[in-house]
Amino acid sequence: MLQTFTQQFLCFNKSYDVNRGRSSQSRIAFSNSNLRVIALLFFLLTSVSVSYATDASNAEDSLNEQQVAFDKLYESIDTGEVEIVTLEDRDEYMASLEAAIPEGDDIRRRRYEFYVCMTGYGFEFSKGIEVAEQYIAEAKQAEDQEAIARFYYCLAEFQASTSLWKNSIESINASIEASKSIGHKEYWAWGLAFRCSIRSLVGEFAESLVDCLKARELYGQANKEATGDELLFDIGIAYRRIGFNDKALEYFNEMEELAVDQGLLLGQIQTIIQKSFIFYNKEMYAEALDLQKKALELADEQEDYNGQAASARVAMAGTLIKLHRYSEAKQQLDQAQELINQFGITNSNEMIEMQMGMALDGLEQPELAVEYYDRAEDLMKRGGNRRYLSMLYEARSKNYEMLGQEKEALQMMQKHLELSRILEKDREQQQILVLRYQFDSERSDLENKKLVAEKKLKETEVEALKKTQRWQLVAIVLGGLLSLVLVILIVRQFGLSKRLKQQALTDSLTGVANRRHIESYCKTVLEQAKQHSADASIIVFDIDNFKQINDKHGHVVGDEVLKKLSEFCQTMLRQLDKLGRYGGEEFLVVLPQANLENAYQVAERLRLGLQQISFGSNDQPFNITVSLGVAEYDKNETMDQLIDRADEALYRAKSQGRNMALEAKSTRENKDKVDT
Repeated sequence: MLQTFTQQFLCFNKSYDVNRGRSSQSRIAFSNSNLRVIALLFFLLTSVSVSYATDASNAEDSLNEQQVAFDKLYESIDTGEVEIVTLEDRDEYMASLEAAIPEGDDIRRRRYEFYVCMTGYGFEFSKGIEVAEQYIAEAKQAEDQEAIARFYYCLAEFQASTSLWKNSIESINASIEASKSIGHKEYWAWGLAFRCSIRSLVGEFAESLVDCLKARELYGQANKEATGDELLFDIGIAYRRIGFNDKALEYFNEMEELAVDQGLLLGQIQTIIQKSFIFYNKEMYAEALDLQKKALELADEQEDYNGQAASARVAMAGTLIKLHRYSEAKQQLDQAQELINQFGITNSNEMIEMQMGMALDGLEQPELAVEYYDRAEDLMKRGGNRRYLSMLYEARSKNYEMLGQEKEALQMMQKHLELSRILEKDREQQQILVLRYQFDSERSDLENKKLVAEKKLKETEVEALKKTQRWQLVAIVLGGLLSLVLVILIVRQFGLSKRLKQQALTDSLTGVANRRHIESYCKTVLEQAKQHSADASIIVFDIDNFKQINDKHGHVVGDEVLKKLSEFCQTMLRQLDKLGRYGGEEFLVVLPQANLENAYQVAERLRLGLQQISFGSNDQPFNITVSLGVAEYDKNETMDQLIDRADEALYRAKSQGRNMALEAKSTRENKDKVDT
């Protein structure tokens, strides 16, 4: 539940348009401001409560009963004792937390006030800024660096929500400094990740990239690798905006694999839209539009994905304008605005305003476009986003030309060209800074490797000297030398026997267990399951239309498919699970301690993962699908009977259209079928 809330909260802005970053729409995620409050509260709570719980547990003996009660309630979200589903749940929890604050305990009161700051003001941004500044003053007076770090973070959120980018960066800088002063790596990473998004938005790409990479490193040091992985998206955006599209694509592909692996539909939608922007930048508008339509289809399939649907529609509008399909672009913008209005937001959005003006110009309605351009320009100047202004000046120049105002058109074009030159110069400098950063990082890695190599060489020299001394000593005694030779021969023979045994158990092509080995392992697992009354299941699967792959691409490619499939499947299995090649393109997976439901989930992960992998050459890439039969061990059946049941489910999957996993019929159903 918390993961869904967090993703919905963060997602709308990340894919909003070709130039937008996270913070500019960080408060647009739910159908109203109160739902946004829940999302943000528990996104932060699950991060903060873990770190706070660690500190509290170390000093638990010194706490009084009221403090222990507050801490327990504070941590109850993370432990699952309290689940927030509705607004009433939120209000009840916050009231309970406030009532639990120990009298005179200002530290815990400020922890509670942080959540009030982040969630208590909805879209009242000005009020939120006022309250955050008040909390900061009180925290400074108390010299509470932890609270200072948090409240500056809250202030930065509200400032970013009103497009006060410079102020927001100054506030997040203060949060970072406070976090560093107390050595809190997770808070420090928070600030860097936030600053990364804003810097990317306003054109400071190199600094943005460094912030994201450093934040990811800090999350790893704080044992928050999963949170750090979410920064792959922001890193990809920074690379895309600076013009390194291939590098950006690497990060987007990695993020997409992560989203698919974890079943995160929001992440898949975001990544698809970002990939479309790469095609947009390359002026491959038809390809960009296809990806944006795909993202919209995924978003429309879910009831609560209006934010993502709006993002996709705005992106489509920009592409449609480039394709001169102005009527369709205006329709997409109108529908996007309707979705945004459902969030209860009345503020204008500069990108929608500008694109609506461009669409109206394309429909030869320049008079109507003027008011949209005026609103967009006002918003962009307040936010100080030069990239947006450059785009706007070019659009306004064309608008003035359509209105017959040649002088104003020329002035706007001059502004566009001047600002474009500045931005291009900045982009080149940013690219140089990024390349320099990469060079320095690589040089540092090389120096570290050199130091490691030198250390290893010295250790090798010392070890060689010791060996020489040992051999000199051994040479004195002939009997000892003969004994050593015998030992070496025995060890060598043992190693050879071990390798031969391994070869006898392994499939030579794929490196997984061969049929004899997998059957032996399966028998052992079933015997243990029967002896200890434990669960055990198997999966039998093969590649759909594998003969056609061999016929079309050749047996060499077919062998590569089998090897790549085996490597992928082993990464998706537990250590105690075992994969074996049962014959040709058929494989058997043995799953100890897994019931039918567990095994079916594993089968689905394998099926979905395999169909995402690209096989073949760059010129002739292709994908594969597999059909799977899943069976749970019945203590009264033999291994062969169990495999037969899984095989029967596999054949049913084949006959029903392939590319699916089906559960095997129970032994009773099979018996009834035989009796009939």
